[in-house]
Amino acid sequence: AESEKPAAPAATPAAASSSAPASSGDRVFASPIARTTAKSLGVNLNEVTGTGGSVGRVTKADVEKAAANPKPKAATSEGTATAAPAASKGKAPAAAQAASSELFEDTPLTAMRSTIAKRLQKSINTEVPHFYVTNHCRADSMLSTIKHLNAKGAGKYKITVNDYIIKAIARANLIVPATNSHFMGDSIRQYKNVDVSVAVATPTGLITPIIRNAQAKGLVEISTETKELAKKARDGQLQPNEYQGGTVTVSNMGGMGVDSFTAIINQPHSMILACGTASPRPEIIKNEETGEYEMTGKVEQTISFTASFDHRVVDGAVGAEWFKHFKDSIENPLSLLL
Repeated sequence: AESEKPAAPAATPAAASSSAPASSGDRVFASPIARTTAKSLGVNLNEVTGTGGSVGRVTKADVEKAAANPKPKAATSEGTATAAPAASKGKAPAAAQAASSELFEDTPLTAMRSTIAKRLQKSINTEVPHFYVTNHCRADSMLSTIKHLNAKGAGKYKITVNDYIIKAIARANLIVPATNSHFMGDSIRQYKNVDVSVAVATPTGLITPIIRNAQAKGLVEISTETKELAKKARDGQLQPNEYQGGTVTVSNMGGMGVDSFTAIINQPHSMILACGTASPRPEIIKNEETGEYEMTGKVEQTISFTASFDHRVVDGAVGAEWFKHFKDSIENPLSLLL
């Protein structure tokens, strides 16, 4: 029985560390192209010594070299064959640990990212019962109005679609004040001014500078203020009073080419509006005489908007009423004058 035990097993791991392939247990660390090359050349990756990276990853060159210089299969004793897997297992933790630095990188949370994560998780998962309303608005009249106003300004200002949307939100919130409210636990606080929080992406995370009293400001003033606050946000120069508070939030990903999305409510707001990009579609109108819909042969621009509402404050019918007035502002720019 004693003669069947492997001879001098302790010497095997030291020898294996310099010539064994880069593997962890049955796993071989190899690049995708190395695996493809090995398959086409009939090379066993377990028999290839890797030279790439800190873990000896098998590369395409290693496979081609092994194919050109096949190793002779030497007869081995049962003891040596048994000791080799043991050596591989012994090296696995170190190899896996080294590989992790190449496969991924852990970045500690910044204070801002930690706050965003906690607040949004709390909003969507535990406290706020969200419901969503989506509508597609014709955007041609709005786009034409913005174009004419900018031309009139002769470079003094540049009104954007987002500026117009902020104004349209302010009008709809004034008409349907339930959406301009906060849930306070045992009461609902309804605000008289519409303070629109505008989501701005920064290198450190999302922040929402506020256009206060948006209902009382014109498009040029909103445009100028939005640009100033967005720049301060990206430069990390916002003051607390410039981003804390607000009564409603808008998040616009249209400039990134996103068709539509849903957004998470920024507590304690009772709604957030998600805005997509303007997209062309065939124009369809209703024939008032026949009552049937007809294609005009023209193309129109439409934008998809999705409003997320807090059901503790806003009921479905109220959300629909809000959207009716918001859509009117988008499709009929003259309504902003009312």
